[in-house]
Amino acid sequence: MPFPPSLRFSELKTLSAAELSKLANLQTESLDEAWSSETLTSMIQSQSAFGLCVFDGENCVGFAVYLPCVDDCELLSIATALALRGKGLAKHMLDEGEKTARAAGFDRILLEVADDNLAAHALYEQHGFSEDGRRKGYYTRVDTPARDAILMSKPIK
Repeated sequence: MPFPPSLRFSELKTLSAAELSKLANLQTESLDEAWSSETLTSMIQSQSAFGLCVFDGENCVGFAVYLPCVDDCELLSIATALALRGKGLAKHMLDEGEKTARAAGFDRILLEVADDNLAAHALYEQHGFSEDGRRKGYYTRVDTPARDAILMSKPIK
């Protein structure tokens, strides 16, 4: 594997409050729109969210959060620490999420990505996702014009 062998992978359901807080911190550092630690905790503990969190020592360096939605599941958020980008960690988290979703009986994985997030869009296409549509002006940002959300899906049956 191109990423460090020292990484520890944990299912979201097994995370402590301190680990969830570190996941929230990575999300804030990595993404324009981040959830609070409380929101993430609620999603994982009471809304059946699943996925992975990756640690290098005590530091959260990656995570992927999926939420069931009837026969499908949605990739709600994925992030990798800047130092580990391009090393295959996000692909690994997508692979593991797909295995879990398939084992749980879901038909598809859904996601949305900002149209200016070219690296994420390319990753999803390489992973077999295809574009289903757009939400015009979905992502609003303080200092830049609103961006479209590209809706993507991948059948997993």
